[in-house]
Amino acid sequence: MIDVMKAFYSVHYNFAAISILILLLLIFFLTRKNFKGAIIAAVVIIALNLAIYKRTDGRVWTLEDTTDGTVIKFAAASDRYPWVAEDEKTGEILHWCWFEDYWEAFASISLVDKLWGTKQVESARKSSENRAADIIE
Repeated sequence: MIDVMKAFYSVHYNFAAISILILLLLIFFLTRKNFKGAIIAAVVIIALNLAIYKRTDGRVWTLEDTTDGTVIKFAAASDRYPWVAEDEKTGEILHWCWFEDYWEAFASISLVDKLWGTKQVESARKSSENRAADIIE
């Protein structure tokens, strides 16, 4: 379990930062003798780490390059498929896992479109483009 968590936290710094902040909150609660808060913080840390471990351990993700058809496989605790790979042509460091899928799905959501609807978004976009054109002229 520790190898999987080391691999995950070394790539996803945001989860590591959240875990460290919750751990510091746990220490703060213990110094103030707030045992209810300390128990809640400990449960959150354990639940977060177990959820990450269950989503990551024993899974392999594939990333296909559409230009030349190469397939790169990524796994958390495997020497055969390293989790982080370097592209030989571009030198770019590649990584893929379940969090990348969730992040792509979240990043593709247009919040303005969800809140106000497509018609209002298009009118706002056109008005801002018209204002920008007026400034340039």
